[in-house]
Amino acid sequence: MSERGNLERGVDTSTTSSATPLASGRPTLRISARSIARATLVIGVFFIVATTAGRATGTLFWFVESAVFAALAWPLVRRLGRHMPRVVAVLVLTALVGGIVALLAFTGLMELRAESDRFRESVPRAVRELERTDGVGTIVKDLSLAGDLSAYADEVSDRLRFKGADVTGLASKVGGSASAVLVVWILTVMLVFTGPAMIDAAMGLAPESRRDTMREVLRSAYGRSTRYMGSMALRSILLGLLTFTIAASLGLDMPGLLAAVAALLAFVPYVGIIAGSLPLAFMALINGSGEALGVLLGAMALQTADAIIVQRRIDASGVPLGVFLTLVAAMLGFSLHGPGGMLVAVAIAALLTAVVNDTGAMQALRDAEAAGASPASASMRGTAAPAETNDFDDSGEVASPRASSVDPGSSA
Repeated sequence: MSERGNLERGVDTSTTSSATPLASGRPTLRISARSIARATLVIGVFFIVATTAGRATGTLFWFVESAVFAALAWPLVRRLGRHMPRVVAVLVLTALVGGIVALLAFTGLMELRAESDRFRESVPRAVRELERTDGVGTIVKDLSLAGDLSAYADEVSDRLRFKGADVTGLASKVGGSASAVLVVWILTVMLVFTGPAMIDAAMGLAPESRRDTMREVLRSAYGRSTRYMGSMALRSILLGLLTFTIAASLGLDMPGLLAAVAALLAFVPYVGIIAGSLPLAFMALINGSGEALGVLLGAMALQTADAIIVQRRIDASGVPLGVFLTLVAAMLGFSLHGPGGMLVAVAIAALLTAVVNDTGAMQALRDAEAAGASPASASMRGTAAPAETNDFDDSGEVASPRASSVDPGSSA
């Protein structure tokens, strides 16, 4: 009867009579014992992996550090391998890097020793000069601060000279650092010889339709990132030597430390030279404002010439990493593992940036070929990949660089 009344009023009962929660659009949450067990298993596996990774952070970073060092050393080993066995080339590079690190450590210790002697002599002298003044000098004499400050200066100097230090604890720390360096070196040597074959094997696990593209992108990105890091490292060394020469010629304290700071900051493009010159200018301010102003003006002129000429060429042949990405990677790496972590983080950022750029370039080239356009027209749009890469074949031997049919000067 009600149905007949609805029909008379013009109401359609075909949908209202069969309405269900799903038909009305309301979601239904169904919880079963299997879903609860599955969620518990996923959460447990996540916590196990997170806990293991947290406790193995040092070991994992050793492996990442070794992989980056091996990737940066491979082009040098390849070039030296043309004139000598690769084992000898690895030993030569090891001796070279070890000599540089030892020289920096020796310079730092000598500067620390000189500063400790200067501190021990300057504090009592400053106290005696302060006692000769009116007002404050009387207070200093009454408090008998001369003896206390002299004893404090002697204590600080002895600590800087490692006198009275815990020999057992110091030996333990040195031994732990030496063992870490040895492990990183062994892993680096292993990856230098086995890394190419490992990468080719990993590429073989990719889908066959994407295997060639992934291999080309990785080879191109690796070549560009290593060229970028090599060029930046060479510029960093030159700026460090220039800073050391200027600091020594001006008679400033701690020229080695100033050179190390300038060399590390030189990895930041477009602003690194000026940033590295600020500690040098601050130390030069002790000798006079004229020397500090000269240092700043020289750094600004050098930074301008570098940005116009040198940095553009580095970006064209390598990766245009930029200031922001470099600063973020450098700060994260330095906070995790000091200067070594900073270099590793910048190298990883350069590789990832090159991979992203080259992936876009390869996709643009495939789209151009599918549309019937020539590679030359694609290169005019700035989507060409670099012409020369650091290639290696499946056996780990270096293959000859392939010349691309696109413009090598354009960037992704």
